Amino acid sequence: MCKARVTLRCPNCNWQLEVTRPDSLHPSFSLDKPQENEVEGNIIEEVYNCKNRRCNAKVTVYWYEAKLFLDRG
Repeated sequence: MCKARVTLRCPNCNWQLEVTRPDSLHPSFSLDKPQENEVEGNIIEEVYNCKNRRCNAKVTVYWYEAKLFLDRG
């Protein structure tokens, strides 16, 4: 099975960063840690380095499955 690729931007320099989703159980991602009431299951935290040589910041991406809006409480 092919894992999905996601393109996002470094929050420090706005450089484009392409990352791969860890698995099909964690389709949503965020650069800010989601609240526990927004998440179904666990959160996978992955750290990437910005590819911009002038920046090279560490970018943390949180992968999760979002709860339905009505199930949040």
